[in-house]
Amino acid sequence: MSSESNRLEMIKTMLAENPTDPFLLYAAALEYKKREMTTEAGAIFEQIVRDHPDYLAVYYQYGKFMESIDPERSAELYKKGIELAKKEGEQKTRQELEEALFLLD
Repeated sequence: MSSESNRLEMIKTMLAENPTDPFLLYAAALEYKKREMTTEAGAIFEQIVRDHPDYLAVYYQYGKFMESIDPERSAELYKKGIELAKKEGEQKTRQELEEALFLLD
């Protein structure tokens, strides 16, 4: 078993114990994305946005994920992330999201 397989299995095990933990969900979504398991990654990203709308890190990664699938949804995610970053005073994240939104157009 490769270290990447082990990593996903470890995340799944931790999620079984803490199924609503946004960090673990985010880690799982990134692992699925890396493996090009788009259905799984998309469902988890959407779950995070729905259930943990203040989890700032998700907006950039989910926006990038959606760029080629649904550019309008990608723009929505970037805009929501920008507003959240402003509210939380996260300037670097806000700038990254603004740049991603600009490059999307």
